[in-house]
Amino acid sequence: MLKSSLLDQGGGSRFMRFNPILSIILGAFVIIVALLSLVGILGAPNLNNNFIGSIFFVTVTLILVLGGFIATYFAKESENKIWYGYKIRYAIYLGIILAAIETIAIGHTLIGYQGIGIATGFFVIFSLITGFGGFIAKMTEKNNRQQFKSKLINNEFKSIIAVVVGFVVASACAALLELILGINSATITYGIIDFVIGAISLIIGGFVTLFLVKEKKIQYGVYVGIIAILVGILKLYAEIVSGLVINESYYIRVGVYVGYFLFAGLGGYLGILLANYKLKNNK
Repeated sequence: MLKSSLLDQGGGSRFMRFNPILSIILGAFVIIVALLSLVGILGAPNLNNNFIGSIFFVTVTLILVLGGFIATYFAKESENKIWYGYKIRYAIYLGIILAAIETIAIGHTLIGYQGIGIATGFFVIFSLITGFGGFIAKMTEKNNRQQFKSKLINNEFKSIIAVVVGFVVASACAALLELILGINSATITYGIIDFVIGAISLIIGGFVTLFLVKEKKIQYGVYVGIIAILVGILKLYAEIVSGLVINESYYIRVGVYVGYFLFAGLGGYLGILLANYKLKNNK
């Protein structure tokens, strides 16, 4: 009886499962303890050092993934069949809670629209990172791995792969243009040249995505732009964690992010036009 009570309802795990609130608290506790230990080991004054700061940023990200993993893995499965299989939301809730705590902690430094942008970035990035930890936790369960594998075999993820490929192509194009023009990507400040490089790269990335997907829908190109926006927010988060001075105004960053969205969509639209042109000539 004792042995069977320790087994998870769906995954066959031998670890005790808790009320979701407790699992979220457990995940938060582990994160807080790990962060305090990390700061104690590295030394708070040393975090301004580029090398130490990079180690701190990577380790903090891994700690957040671990917290999301714990919040999902140790949570009982919901009896509500509508929500069955969506335990990953507990990891996302954890990310939202941590972002709220971080925003409150540095609230006095968040001024104006730029402060709103930084706070929004916290909520997006924290939720994504802890949510990824929750996804890993779900993949530890055999039935979820089988479902995921089945969808891959049935090519349901081809569109996702095409979007990822499109973003990789866009990133490669941006890196190549920066190399040709002699721009240091580590010091990009969203000037006119940088914006043009981003626009050209995302147009190409959106175009490649639409070229690869079976369904020629412009949203796939837009998804490339959304990924670019998320990467931009992640970069902002890294700058804040590393203590770097943010020189660009809130309006410039918003304008750049809107541009990412529009130009990736434009590339997707050009891909649709090419597909329609080829279809027309093949008739």
